[in-house]
Amino acid sequence: MSDATPGRADLQKKDRSELQTIITALGGKPSSRAKKDDLINMVLELTGADANGGAASGPSETNPSPAEDENSSEEASGQAAGSASESESDGNEARGKAQGSGGRQQRPAQKSDDGTGEDPNRAEPQKDDGNVKTESNDDEDQGNRRRRRRGRGRDRDEENVQVEPQAIGGNLDLRDEGYGFLRVDGALPSPEDVYVPLKTVRVHGLRKGDYVAGTARPASRNERNAALHSLELINDKDPKLAVNRPRFEKQTPVFPTEALPLEREGSNTGRLLDLLVPLGKGQRSLIVAPPETGASTLLCEIAESIEANHADMRLIVMLLDERPEEITALTRRLEAGEVIASGFDRPPEEQVAVAEMAVERAKRMVEEGEDVIMLVDGLTPLMRAYNLTASAGGRLLAGGVDASAIYPCKRFFGAARALEEGGSLTMVATVRSETGSPVDDLILDEFRGTATSEIHLSRHLADRGVSPAIDPDRSFTRARDHLFDADEAALVDSFLGSVRKDDTVDTMKSLLDRLEATPSTAALLGAS
Repeated sequence: MSDATPGRADLQKKDRSELQTIITALGGKPSSRAKKDDLINMVLELTGADANGGAASGPSETNPSPAEDENSSEEASGQAAGSASESESDGNEARGKAQGSGGRQQRPAQKSDDGTGEDPNRAEPQKDDGNVKTESNDDEDQGNRRRRRRGRGRDRDEENVQVEPQAIGGNLDLRDEGYGFLRVDGALPSPEDVYVPLKTVRVHGLRKGDYVAGTARPASRNERNAALHSLELINDKDPKLAVNRPRFEKQTPVFPTEALPLEREGSNTGRLLDLLVPLGKGQRSLIVAPPETGASTLLCEIAESIEANHADMRLIVMLLDERPEEITALTRRLEAGEVIASGFDRPPEEQVAVAEMAVERAKRMVEEGEDVIMLVDGLTPLMRAYNLTASAGGRLLAGGVDASAIYPCKRFFGAARALEEGGSLTMVATVRSETGSPVDDLILDEFRGTATSEIHLSRHLADRGVSPAIDPDRSFTRARDHLFDADEAALVDSFLGSVRKDDTVDTMKSLLDRLEATPSTAALLGAS
Protein backbone atom coordinates (compact mmCIF):
# COMPACT_ATOMS: atom_id res chain seq x y z
CA MET A 1 0.00 0.00 0.00
CA SER A 2 1.33 3.46 -0.90
CA ASP A 3 1.92 6.12 1.70
CA ALA A 4 -1.09 8.16 0.45
CA THR A 5 -3.55 5.34 0.84
CA PRO A 6 -5.50 5.60 4.13
CA GLY A 7 -4.17 3.13 6.64
CA ARG A 8 -6.02 1.30 9.36
CA ALA A 9 -4.60 3.64 12.03
CA ASP A 10 -5.93 6.69 10.16
CA LEU A 11 -9.33 5.10 9.64
CA GLN A 12 -9.61 4.16 13.31
CA LYS A 13 -9.67 7.88 14.13
CA LYS A 14 -12.82 8.44 12.09
CA ASP A 15 -16.36 7.73 13.31
CA ARG A 16 -18.87 5.44 11.63
CA SER A 17 -20.66 8.20 9.72
CA GLU A 18 -17.38 9.38 8.17
CA LEU A 19 -16.45 5.83 7.21
CA GLN A 20 -19.84 5.31 5.58
CA THR A 21 -19.38 8.56 3.63
CA ILE A 22 -15.94 7.45 2.41
CA ILE A 23 -17.31 4.08 1.29
CA THR A 24 -20.14 5.78 -0.59
CA ALA A 25 -17.68 8.14 -2.30
CA LEU A 26 -15.58 5.15 -3.35
CA GLY A 27 -18.62 3.50 -4.92
CA GLY A 28 -19.41 1.07 -2.13
CA LYS A 29 -22.72 0.44 -0.36
CA PRO A 30 -22.15 0.38 3.41
CA SER A 31 -24.65 -1.36 5.66
CA SER A 32 -26.28 0.86 8.29
CA ARG A 33 -25.80 -1.90 10.89
CA ALA A 34 -22.20 -2.76 9.99
CA LYS A 35 -19.64 -2.55 12.77
CA LYS A 36 -16.80 -0.05 12.65
CA ASP A 37 -14.16 -2.73 11.94
CA ASP A 38 -16.21 -4.03 9.01
CA LEU A 39 -16.46 -0.51 7.58
CA ILE A 40 -12.68 -0.05 7.90
CA ASN A 41 -12.06 -3.35 6.06
CA MET A 42 -14.46 -2.26 3.31
CA VAL A 43 -12.57 1.04 2.85
CA LEU A 44 -9.26 -0.81 2.66
CA GLU A 45 -10.67 -3.22 0.10
CA LEU A 46 -12.10 -0.41 -2.05
CA THR A 47 -8.79 1.49 -1.97
CA GLY A 48 -6.90 -1.63 -3.01
CA ALA A 49 -5.19 -2.19 0.31
CA ASP A 50 -5.11 -5.46 2.20
CA ALA A 51 -7.56 -5.65 5.07
CA ASN A 52 -4.61 -6.54 7.28
CA GLY A 53 -2.80 -3.38 6.32
CA GLY A 54 -0.66 -4.74 3.42
CA ALA A 55 -0.84 -4.25 -0.38
CA ALA A 56 -3.28 -6.22 -2.46
CA SER A 57 -1.86 -9.60 -3.44
CA GLY A 58 -3.93 -10.15 -6.56
CA PRO A 59 -2.43 -9.50 -10.04
CA SER A 60 -3.21 -6.25 -11.79
CA GLU A 61 -3.79 -5.73 -15.51
CA THR A 62 -1.95 -2.45 -15.42
CA ASN A 63 0.74 -1.34 -13.06
CA PRO A 64 0.36 2.42 -12.67
CA SER A 65 3.39 4.49 -11.92
CA PRO A 66 3.98 5.58 -8.35
CA ALA A 67 2.99 9.15 -9.26
CA GLU A 68 -0.28 8.03 -10.81
CA ASP A 69 -0.97 5.76 -7.85
CA GLU A 70 -0.29 8.59 -5.44
CA ASN A 71 -2.47 11.06 -7.36
CA SER A 72 -5.26 8.51 -7.58
CA SER A 73 -5.11 7.80 -3.87
CA GLU A 74 -5.01 11.48 -3.00
CA GLU A 75 -7.99 12.19 -5.25
CA ALA A 76 -10.03 9.38 -3.74
CA SER A 77 -9.08 10.38 -0.23
CA GLY A 78 -9.79 14.04 -0.99
CA GLN A 79 -13.22 13.27 -2.40
CA ALA A 80 -14.03 11.06 0.55
CA ALA A 81 -12.74 13.57 3.07
CA GLY A 82 -14.65 16.38 1.38
CA SER A 83 -17.87 14.41 1.42
CA ALA A 84 -17.28 13.41 5.01
CA SER A 85 -16.62 17.02 6.01
CA GLU A 86 -19.76 18.22 4.22
CA SER A 87 -21.83 15.47 5.80
CA GLU A 88 -20.39 16.19 9.24
CA SER A 89 -21.15 19.91 8.86
CA ASP A 90 -24.75 19.19 7.88
CA GLY A 91 -25.07 16.73 10.72
CA ASN A 92 -23.72 19.18 13.27
CA GLU A 93 -26.12 21.85 12.01
CA ALA A 94 -29.06 19.47 12.31
CA ARG A 95 -27.97 18.40 15.77
CA GLY A 96 -27.61 22.04 16.79
CA LYS A 97 -31.17 22.75 15.71
CA ALA A 98 -32.42 19.70 17.54
CA GLN A 99 -30.59 20.68 20.71
CA GLY A 100 -32.04 24.19 20.51
CA SER A 101 -35.55 22.74 20.50
CA GLY A 102 -35.09 20.34 23.38
CA GLY A 103 -33.61 17.50 21.29
CA ARG A 104 -36.76 17.18 19.16
CA GLN A 105 -38.06 18.67 15.97
CA GLN A 106 -39.96 21.89 16.55
CA ARG A 107 -43.74 21.54 16.49
CA PRO A 108 -46.36 24.29 16.70
CA ALA A 109 -47.47 24.93 20.27
CA GLN A 110 -50.80 23.35 21.14
CA LYS A 111 -53.56 25.92 21.19
CA SER A 112 -55.14 26.60 24.54
CA ASP A 113 -58.59 27.89 25.34
CA ASP A 114 -57.26 31.14 26.75
CA GLY A 115 -55.62 32.13 23.46
CA THR A 116 -52.07 32.13 24.81
CA GLY A 117 -50.94 29.20 22.68
CA GLU A 118 -50.13 27.15 25.77
CA ASP A 119 -52.17 24.44 27.47
CA PRO A 120 -52.35 25.42 31.19
CA ASN A 121 -52.96 21.82 32.18
CA ARG A 122 -49.99 20.39 30.23
CA ALA A 123 -46.97 19.36 32.26
CA GLU A 124 -43.69 21.01 31.26
CA PRO A 125 -41.40 18.69 29.24
CA GLN A 126 -37.97 17.74 30.53
CA LYS A 127 -35.22 19.79 28.94
CA ASP A 128 -32.37 18.14 27.01
CA ASP A 129 -28.91 18.77 28.42
CA GLY A 130 -27.69 19.78 24.97
CA ASN A 131 -24.50 17.64 25.00
CA VAL A 132 -22.79 17.20 21.62
CA LYS A 133 -22.48 13.64 20.35
CA THR A 134 -19.03 12.05 20.26
CA GLU A 135 -17.60 8.97 18.57
CA SER A 136 -18.04 6.83 21.68
CA ASN A 137 -21.81 7.15 21.77
CA ASP A 138 -22.58 6.80 18.04
CA ASP A 139 -23.47 3.14 18.47
CA GLU A 140 -25.71 4.03 21.42
CA ASP A 141 -27.57 6.69 19.41
CA GLN A 142 -28.84 4.16 16.91
CA GLY A 143 -30.10 1.94 19.72
CA ASN A 144 -31.67 4.93 21.45
CA ARG A 145 -33.51 5.84 18.26
CA ARG A 146 -34.91 2.33 18.02
CA ARG A 147 -36.00 2.47 21.67
CA ARG A 148 -37.65 5.86 21.11
CA ARG A 149 -39.57 4.47 18.14
CA ARG A 150 -40.74 1.56 20.28
CA GLY A 151 -41.60 4.02 23.10
CA ARG A 152 -43.72 6.12 20.76
CA GLY A 153 -45.61 3.02 19.82
CA ARG A 154 -46.25 2.21 23.46
CA ASP A 155 -47.45 5.79 24.06
CA ARG A 156 -49.95 5.44 21.24
CA ASP A 157 -51.14 2.18 22.71
CA GLU A 158 -51.59 3.84 26.13
CA GLU A 159 -53.54 6.71 24.58
CA ASN A 160 -55.86 4.26 22.87
CA VAL A 161 -56.73 2.60 26.18
CA GLN A 162 -60.23 3.71 27.18
CA VAL A 163 -60.48 4.80 30.83
CA GLU A 164 -63.90 5.15 32.44
CA PRO A 165 -64.56 8.78 33.57
CA GLN A 166 -64.86 9.26 37.32
CA ALA A 167 -67.72 11.08 39.07
CA ILE A 168 -66.49 14.33 40.67
CA GLY A 169 -67.81 17.42 42.40
CA GLY A 170 -66.19 20.55 43.77
CA ASN A 171 -66.21 24.33 44.06
CA LEU A 172 -64.90 26.18 41.03
CA ASP A 173 -61.82 28.34 41.49
CA LEU A 174 -61.36 30.57 38.44
CA ARG A 175 -58.05 32.04 37.33
CA ASP A 176 -57.60 35.48 35.80
CA GLU A 177 -56.97 33.82 32.42
CA GLY A 178 -60.50 32.38 32.42
CA TYR A 179 -59.91 28.68 33.00
CA GLY A 180 -60.27 27.13 36.44
CA PHE A 181 -60.04 24.13 38.73
CA LEU A 182 -62.62 22.27 40.77
CA ARG A 183 -61.40 22.21 44.38
CA VAL A 184 -62.54 18.77 45.47
CA ASP A 185 -60.87 18.90 48.89
CA GLY A 186 -61.88 22.16 50.53
CA ALA A 187 -60.97 25.62 49.30
CA LEU A 188 -57.25 24.99 48.70
CA PRO A 189 -55.45 23.36 45.74
CA SER A 190 -54.81 19.61 45.88
CA PRO A 191 -53.54 16.92 43.44
CA GLU A 192 -57.11 15.65 43.04
CA ASP A 193 -58.38 18.95 41.60
CA VAL A 194 -60.02 18.85 38.15
CA TYR A 195 -59.08 21.20 35.31
CA VAL A 196 -61.97 23.15 33.71
CA PRO A 197 -61.14 24.70 30.30
CA LEU A 198 -62.05 28.24 29.32
CA LYS A 199 -64.54 27.06 26.70
CA THR A 200 -66.59 25.19 29.31
CA VAL A 201 -66.54 28.23 31.61
CA ARG A 202 -67.88 30.48 28.85
CA VAL A 203 -70.48 28.09 27.43
CA HIS A 204 -72.09 27.41 30.83
CA GLY A 205 -71.53 30.87 32.35
CA LEU A 206 -69.57 29.44 35.27
CA ARG A 207 -68.49 31.73 38.12
CA LYS A 208 -66.03 31.43 40.94
CA GLY A 209 -67.58 29.54 43.84
CA ASP A 210 -70.01 27.50 41.72
CA TYR A 211 -70.45 23.92 42.87
CA VAL A 212 -69.97 21.80 39.75
CA ALA A 213 -70.77 18.09 39.52
CA GLY A 214 -70.00 15.82 36.59
CA THR A 215 -67.36 13.37 35.40
CA ALA A 216 -63.63 13.75 34.83
CA ARG A 217 -61.14 11.78 32.79
CA PRO A 218 -57.80 10.92 34.43
CA ALA A 219 -54.77 13.02 33.57
CA SER A 220 -52.70 11.81 30.64
CA ARG A 221 -48.93 11.52 30.70
CA ASN A 222 -48.43 15.19 29.76
CA GLU A 223 -51.09 16.69 32.07
CA ARG A 224 -50.94 17.77 35.69
CA ASN A 225 -54.59 17.29 36.64
CA ALA A 226 -57.60 15.33 35.60
CA ALA A 227 -59.83 17.24 33.16
CA LEU A 228 -63.57 17.79 33.22
CA HIS A 229 -65.24 15.28 30.87
CA SER A 230 -68.92 16.13 31.29
CA LEU A 231 -70.85 18.71 33.30
CA GLU A 232 -74.09 17.49 34.86
CA LEU A 233 -75.05 19.95 37.62
CA ILE A 234 -74.26 23.54 38.59
CA ASN A 235 -75.19 24.32 42.19
CA ASP A 236 -77.33 21.15 42.20
CA LYS A 237 -79.42 22.42 39.26
CA ASP A 238 -79.64 21.93 35.51
CA PRO A 239 -76.65 23.64 33.81
CA LYS A 240 -79.01 25.40 31.38
CA LEU A 241 -80.44 27.44 34.25
CA ALA A 242 -77.03 28.88 35.16
CA VAL A 243 -76.53 30.82 31.94
CA ASN A 244 -79.16 33.51 32.59
CA ARG A 245 -79.04 33.67 36.39
CA PRO A 246 -78.75 37.13 37.99
CA ARG A 247 -75.46 38.52 39.18
CA PHE A 248 -75.01 39.14 42.89
CA GLU A 249 -73.62 42.66 42.38
CA LYS A 250 -76.59 43.67 40.20
CA GLN A 251 -79.21 42.88 42.86
CA THR A 252 -80.81 45.54 45.07
CA PRO A 253 -79.62 45.64 48.73
CA VAL A 254 -82.22 46.55 51.36
CA PHE A 255 -82.40 46.72 55.15
CA PRO A 256 -83.02 43.37 56.84
CA THR A 257 -86.73 42.84 57.46
CA GLU A 258 -86.81 39.24 58.71
CA ALA A 259 -85.51 38.63 62.23
CA LEU A 260 -83.30 35.67 63.15
CA PRO A 261 -84.29 34.64 66.70
CA LEU A 262 -81.35 32.98 68.49
CA GLU A 263 -83.22 31.81 71.58
CA ARG A 264 -82.69 28.12 72.31
CA GLU A 265 -83.00 25.82 75.28
CA GLY A 266 -80.02 25.61 77.60
CA SER A 267 -78.43 28.93 76.67
CA ASN A 268 -79.17 32.54 77.60
CA THR A 269 -76.70 34.02 75.10
CA GLY A 270 -79.17 33.86 72.23
CA ARG A 271 -81.94 35.44 74.30
CA LEU A 272 -79.60 38.23 75.40
CA LEU A 273 -78.67 39.01 71.78
CA ASP A 274 -82.34 39.00 70.75
CA LEU A 275 -83.01 41.73 73.32
CA LEU A 276 -79.89 43.88 72.99
CA VAL A 277 -78.70 43.38 69.39
CA PRO A 278 -81.37 41.59 67.33
CA LEU A 279 -80.06 39.85 64.22
CA GLY A 280 -81.84 39.80 60.86
CA LYS A 281 -81.35 38.09 57.50
CA GLY A 282 -78.84 40.15 55.57
CA GLN A 283 -77.31 41.78 58.67
CA ARG A 284 -73.70 42.95 58.56
CA SER A 285 -72.67 42.65 62.18
CA LEU A 286 -69.35 43.43 63.88
CA ILE A 287 -68.23 41.89 67.16
CA VAL A 288 -65.77 44.46 68.55
CA ALA A 289 -63.70 42.40 70.96
CA PRO A 290 -60.76 43.24 73.24
CA PRO A 291 -58.48 40.29 74.07
CA GLU A 292 -59.83 37.56 76.36
CA THR A 293 -63.46 38.67 76.21
CA GLY A 294 -64.93 35.52 74.67
CA ALA A 295 -65.47 36.54 71.03
CA SER A 296 -64.85 33.02 69.69
CA THR A 297 -67.19 31.53 72.30
CA LEU A 298 -69.89 34.01 71.30
CA LEU A 299 -69.53 32.98 67.65
CA CYS A 300 -69.91 29.32 68.62
CA GLU A 301 -73.09 30.13 70.55
CA ILE A 302 -74.52 31.95 67.52
CA ALA A 303 -73.61 29.02 65.24
CA GLU A 304 -75.39 26.51 67.48
CA SER A 305 -78.48 28.74 67.67
CA ILE A 306 -78.59 29.01 63.87
CA GLU A 307 -78.38 25.23 63.53
CA ALA A 308 -81.13 24.75 66.11
CA ASN A 309 -83.56 27.43 64.90
CA HIS A 310 -82.85 27.96 61.19
CA ALA A 311 -82.07 24.64 59.56
CA ASP A 312 -83.16 26.05 56.19
CA MET A 313 -80.23 28.51 56.19
CA ARG A 314 -76.76 27.63 54.90
CA LEU A 315 -74.22 28.09 57.69
CA ILE A 316 -70.54 28.77 56.95
CA VAL A 317 -68.03 29.34 59.76
CA MET A 318 -64.68 30.77 58.65
CA LEU A 319 -61.73 30.75 61.05
CA LEU A 320 -58.51 32.61 60.21
CA ASP A 321 -55.25 32.70 62.16
CA GLU A 322 -56.79 30.32 64.69
CA ARG A 323 -55.23 27.56 66.76
CA PRO A 324 -55.57 24.13 65.08
CA GLU A 325 -57.10 22.67 68.23
CA GLU A 326 -59.85 25.31 68.19
CA ILE A 327 -60.60 24.50 64.56
CA THR A 328 -60.99 20.81 65.36
CA ALA A 329 -63.18 21.52 68.39
CA LEU A 330 -65.58 23.76 66.46
CA THR A 331 -65.77 21.34 63.53
CA ARG A 332 -66.85 18.57 65.89
CA ARG A 333 -69.24 20.87 67.73
CA LEU A 334 -71.34 21.73 64.66
CA GLU A 335 -73.66 19.23 63.03
CA ALA A 336 -74.61 20.72 59.67
CA GLY A 337 -72.54 23.89 59.36
CA GLU A 338 -69.49 24.04 57.11
CA VAL A 339 -66.19 25.05 58.72
CA ILE A 340 -63.59 26.68 56.46
CA ALA A 341 -60.36 27.42 58.29
CA SER A 342 -56.71 28.39 57.95
CA GLY A 343 -54.58 28.16 61.08
CA PHE A 344 -52.09 30.66 62.42
CA ASP A 345 -49.27 28.48 61.06
CA ARG A 346 -50.42 28.84 57.45
CA PRO A 347 -49.09 31.46 54.98
CA PRO A 348 -51.11 34.64 54.33
CA GLU A 349 -51.69 33.63 50.70
CA GLU A 350 -53.63 30.60 51.95
CA GLN A 351 -55.73 32.71 54.32
CA VAL A 352 -56.65 35.08 51.49
CA ALA A 353 -57.54 32.16 49.20
CA VAL A 354 -59.74 30.57 51.88
CA ALA A 355 -61.61 33.83 52.54
CA GLU A 356 -62.22 34.65 48.89
CA MET A 357 -63.42 31.14 48.05
CA ALA A 358 -65.77 31.14 51.06
CA VAL A 359 -67.42 34.47 50.23
CA GLU A 360 -67.71 33.66 46.51
CA ARG A 361 -69.36 30.34 47.37
CA ALA A 362 -71.82 32.22 49.59
CA LYS A 363 -72.61 34.70 46.80
CA ARG A 364 -73.42 31.90 44.36
CA MET A 365 -75.89 30.41 46.83
CA VAL A 366 -77.53 33.80 47.39
CA GLU A 367 -77.91 34.21 43.61
CA GLU A 368 -79.99 31.03 43.73
CA GLY A 369 -82.32 32.68 46.26
CA GLU A 370 -80.91 30.98 49.36
CA ASP A 371 -80.34 32.54 52.79
CA VAL A 372 -76.73 32.16 53.93
CA ILE A 373 -75.05 33.17 57.18
CA MET A 374 -71.27 33.47 57.55
CA LEU A 375 -69.56 33.67 60.94
CA VAL A 376 -66.05 35.06 60.50
CA ASP A 377 -63.26 35.08 63.06
CA GLY A 378 -61.94 37.47 62.10
CA LEU A 379 -61.50 40.57 59.96
CA THR A 380 -58.29 41.68 61.68
CA PRO A 381 -56.17 38.68 60.59
CA LEU A 382 -57.80 38.84 57.15
CA MET A 383 -56.67 42.43 56.56
CA ARG A 384 -53.23 41.57 57.91
CA ALA A 385 -53.06 38.74 55.35
CA TYR A 386 -54.13 41.08 52.53
CA ASN A 387 -51.49 43.55 53.69
CA LEU A 388 -48.74 40.91 53.57
CA THR A 389 -49.75 39.75 50.10
CA ALA A 390 -50.23 43.24 48.64
CA SER A 391 -47.82 44.29 45.90
CA ALA A 392 -45.10 46.64 47.07
CA GLY A 393 -45.18 50.31 46.12
CA GLY A 394 -48.57 51.32 47.49
CA ARG A 395 -49.23 54.16 49.90
CA LEU A 396 -48.50 53.15 53.50
CA LEU A 397 -50.87 54.02 56.33
CA ALA A 398 -50.41 53.86 60.09
CA GLY A 399 -48.55 50.79 61.28
CA GLY A 400 -47.19 50.06 57.80
CA VAL A 401 -50.55 48.95 56.36
CA ASP A 402 -50.64 49.15 52.57
CA ALA A 403 -53.60 51.21 51.38
CA SER A 404 -54.34 48.61 48.69
CA ALA A 405 -55.04 45.99 51.39
CA ILE A 406 -58.08 47.84 52.75
CA TYR A 407 -60.40 47.61 49.77
CA PRO A 408 -60.46 43.79 49.32
CA CYS A 409 -61.21 43.33 53.01
CA LYS A 410 -64.04 45.86 52.86
CA ARG A 411 -65.34 44.16 49.73
CA PHE A 412 -65.38 40.88 51.65
CA PHE A 413 -67.37 42.32 54.58
CA GLY A 414 -69.58 44.40 52.29
CA ALA A 415 -70.88 41.27 50.56
CA ALA A 416 -73.33 40.79 53.45
CA ARG A 417 -76.74 42.15 52.48
CA ALA A 418 -80.43 41.36 52.06
CA LEU A 419 -81.56 41.38 48.43
CA GLU A 420 -84.89 42.76 47.33
CA GLU A 421 -85.09 40.13 44.59
CA GLY A 422 -84.69 37.31 47.13
CA GLY A 423 -81.88 35.69 49.06
CA SER A 424 -79.62 37.12 51.73
CA LEU A 425 -76.07 36.90 53.04
CA THR A 426 -75.75 37.53 56.78
CA MET A 427 -72.26 38.04 58.16
CA VAL A 428 -71.15 38.25 61.79
CA ALA A 429 -67.44 39.02 61.99
CA THR A 430 -65.03 39.77 64.81
CA VAL A 431 -62.57 42.66 64.86
CA ARG A 432 -59.93 43.19 67.55
CA SER A 433 -59.77 46.28 69.75
CA GLU A 434 -57.70 47.59 72.65
CA THR A 435 -54.68 45.49 71.66
CA GLY A 436 -52.19 48.36 71.72
CA SER A 437 -51.32 47.74 68.07
CA PRO A 438 -51.64 50.70 65.67
CA VAL A 439 -52.44 48.21 62.90
CA ASP A 440 -55.43 46.81 64.81
CA ASP A 441 -56.60 50.34 65.65
CA LEU A 442 -56.45 51.29 61.96
CA ILE A 443 -58.41 48.18 60.95
CA LEU A 444 -61.09 48.93 63.54
CA ASP A 445 -61.34 52.54 62.37
CA GLU A 446 -61.75 51.41 58.76
CA PHE A 447 -64.75 49.24 59.66
CA ARG A 448 -66.50 51.70 61.94
CA GLY A 449 -69.74 52.75 60.32
CA THR A 450 -69.75 49.92 57.75
CA ALA A 451 -71.84 47.52 59.86
CA THR A 452 -75.59 47.51 60.34
CA SER A 453 -75.09 46.01 63.79
CA GLU A 454 -72.31 46.19 66.39
CA ILE A 455 -71.81 43.92 69.39
CA HIS A 456 -69.28 45.45 71.77
CA LEU A 457 -67.61 43.16 74.29
CA SER A 458 -66.25 44.66 77.51
CA ARG A 459 -62.98 43.70 79.16
CA HIS A 460 -64.29 45.20 82.40
CA LEU A 461 -67.31 42.86 82.35
CA ALA A 462 -65.15 39.86 81.47
CA ASP A 463 -62.78 40.61 84.35
CA ARG A 464 -65.78 40.73 86.71
CA GLY A 465 -66.89 37.27 85.56
CA VAL A 466 -69.88 38.37 83.46
CA SER A 467 -70.46 36.07 80.48
CA PRO A 468 -71.28 36.86 77.78
CA ALA A 469 -69.47 40.16 78.35
CA ILE A 470 -71.73 42.24 76.06
CA ASP A 471 -71.74 45.96 76.78
CA PRO A 472 -75.46 46.94 76.70
CA ASP A 473 -74.71 50.65 76.40
CA ARG A 474 -72.49 50.48 73.31
CA SER A 475 -74.09 47.62 71.37
CA PHE A 476 -76.83 48.44 68.85
CA THR A 477 -78.69 47.43 65.68
CA ARG A 478 -79.40 50.00 62.98
CA ALA A 479 -82.95 50.18 61.61
CA ARG A 480 -84.21 47.91 64.39
CA ASP A 481 -87.80 48.93 63.63
CA HIS A 482 -87.60 46.89 60.41
CA LEU A 483 -87.21 43.72 62.51
CA PHE A 484 -89.83 44.39 65.23
CA ASP A 485 -93.29 45.80 65.08
CA ALA A 486 -94.00 48.84 67.23
CA ASP A 487 -95.63 46.93 70.08
CA GLU A 488 -92.82 44.41 70.40
CA ALA A 489 -90.18 47.14 70.26
CA ALA A 490 -91.97 49.02 73.04
CA LEU A 491 -91.98 45.91 75.25
CA VAL A 492 -88.25 45.37 74.73
CA ASP A 493 -87.42 49.00 75.52
CA SER A 494 -89.57 48.89 78.64
CA PHE A 495 -87.88 45.76 79.92
CA LEU A 496 -84.36 47.04 79.27
CA GLY A 497 -85.23 50.27 81.06
CA SER A 498 -86.40 48.36 84.12
CA VAL A 499 -83.10 46.50 84.55
CA ARG A 500 -80.75 49.38 83.76
CA LYS A 501 -78.45 50.42 86.63
CA ASP A 502 -75.82 53.07 87.07
CA ASP A 503 -73.04 50.50 86.76
CA THR A 504 -72.77 48.34 83.64
CA VAL A 505 -71.81 45.30 85.70
CA ASP A 506 -74.93 45.65 87.83
CA THR A 507 -77.08 46.10 84.73
CA MET A 508 -75.78 42.90 83.11
CA LYS A 509 -76.08 40.86 86.28
CA SER A 510 -79.67 42.02 86.76
CA LEU A 511 -80.47 41.23 83.14
CA LEU A 512 -78.96 37.73 83.33
CA ASP A 513 -80.80 37.03 86.58
CA ARG A 514 -84.13 37.91 84.94
CA LEU A 515 -83.29 35.62 82.01
CA GLU A 516 -82.51 32.76 84.38
CA ALA A 517 -85.81 33.25 86.20
CA THR A 518 -87.99 32.95 83.07
CA PRO A 519 -88.30 30.04 80.62
CA SER A 520 -88.54 32.16 77.45
CA THR A 521 -88.21 35.69 76.11
CA ALA A 522 -91.95 35.89 75.52
CA ALA A 523 -92.61 35.07 79.17
CA LEU A 524 -89.97 37.60 80.22
CA LEU A 525 -91.55 40.44 78.23
CA GLY A 526 -95.03 39.46 79.33
CA ALA A 527 -94.01 39.54 83.00
CA SER A 528 -92.45 42.96 82.64
